[in-house]
Amino acid sequence: MRPSSLIALIALALGASDPASAQDQTGAPGTIPPLAATKHNAEAVFFLDVSRCLVSLENGGGVEGLADRMKAGLRPATPSERFLFKDPAVKVWAQDPFGAHVLLAEKSPERCDVVADQLSVDETFHLTLSNLKKVTGDFSDVPVRSGYNPVAYQIERVENGVRYVVHLEGSEPGGLAHPGALFAGHAYRYSLLNAFVVKQAESATPPFR
Repeated sequence: MRPSSLIALIALALGASDPASAQDQTGAPGTIPPLAATKHNAEAVFFLDVSRCLVSLENGGGVEGLADRMKAGLRPATPSERFLFKDPAVKVWAQDPFGAHVLLAEKSPERCDVVADQLSVDETFHLTLSNLKKVTGDFSDVPVRSGYNPVAYQIERVENGVRYVVHLEGSEPGGLAHPGALFAGHAYRYSLLNAFVVKQAESATPPFR
């Protein structure tokens, strides 16, 4: 990513999510507010975490190597928050006041994930994709087949022999609590959202296709 694009992405991501403002509106650090009260902020934090993943993979220094302003508000997830990630080698980050509702996980030096729940899947994904394209201008849409999670998008770009992939997949609420969507995805009462950000050689087989 060009330096100017990187700076613009950071500025846009930070502007979309003001952790201090969210905290002031929703209570003390460490509390889990009703997601309806923080919906917009949580969607912006999802985009911010995807941006953090992308920048950390491009720079090669992980989340800890990000500029202080870019990682402001992040803290190591508590054992209860990181229940989806059993491997202690995976660094998992959370941000108050969202806690386990929006998590960033560094799976490897070439992969970084963001996991969230209780947000509008398409609305959050469209915010993330449109902002990434707006800033970088060199991501292209790639057709992907939906699987267990029926909502899926993927954008990719290649720079200096390296491919960067942002794969988003999720499902709106299903199960008996939502009979209209009983067979339209998973059976959970809440929506689930996943972002997988991957760095690989251009010659490698693209993931998720």
